[in-house]
Amino acid sequence: MMAVSRQRVQSPDPLVYEEQKHNLRILIGALGAVVLLVALATLGRVLSDTHAFPIENVSIRGELQYVARDGVMQTVGPYLEASFFTVDLSAIQIAVARLPWVNQVSARRIWPSGLVLNIDEHEPYARWNETEMISTEKVRFPVPQLEGGTQQASAWVEHFQVLPHFSGPAQRYPVLTQQYEAASQLLQSVGLSITALHEDERRSVSLRLNNNVELRLGRRDHMERLSRFVKVYQRHLSPVMGKVRYVDLRYTNGLALGHGVADGKAKR
Repeated sequence: MMAVSRQRVQSPDPLVYEEQKHNLRILIGALGAVVLLVALATLGRVLSDTHAFPIENVSIRGELQYVARDGVMQTVGPYLEASFFTVDLSAIQIAVARLPWVNQVSARRIWPSGLVLNIDEHEPYARWNETEMISTEKVRFPVPQLEGGTQQASAWVEHFQVLPHFSGPAQRYPVLTQQYEAASQLLQSVGLSITALHEDERRSVSLRLNNNVELRLGRRDHMERLSRFVKVYQRHLSPVMGKVRYVDLRYTNGLALGHGVADGKAKR
């Protein structure tokens, strides 16, 4: 009878086993990262493909009276070469905000192929010098329609004739706007309004009223002098204002009248 020999099976080394598991995890992680990168690259190419996700509709919203919609579309056009997912909304907003008459603009995507622009237009409050406006939010902005001295520009000047016309050094428009508002409130008490306000380089101020009479206020004490005019107007001047061309209020305790036919132009 033959004897059966028994060979002892040796258990694996725990350290070797743990190292093998660690290496396997690294390999699986590396493969997963490669798969993820490939998937992301593929997804990026698909999302940026303008043929797969083109922007087909652009909607311009807002109560627009002076902003040219064609001009907005022309400005936005180059950005539409991107896809629905990659179009640069911030760049579009900045570009459209530079257009004349645009106060604020926001852009957003509308699935699956739309772009919506919400535009808030400047509301004109007064003309400033020859080719600019002041908005109701007291922002000064250029108005291309008033440039060039053409017949079309003259038509736009006539269109804005209902607005008061301020003129003076560029940096002074906030101060002159405040002066206009304070003076208007005072003159309203006697049924008068301001059609033009001018400040020269010496900061001497003159007003043109709705009856074409010019008020010369000078360089200081504007509201005090205007208050004096209102008092005298109520008592003495109202019946004869049709014969007055200007009222010079640059006196300490009085005023001077210039008689003749008013020419409708504020003193410059």
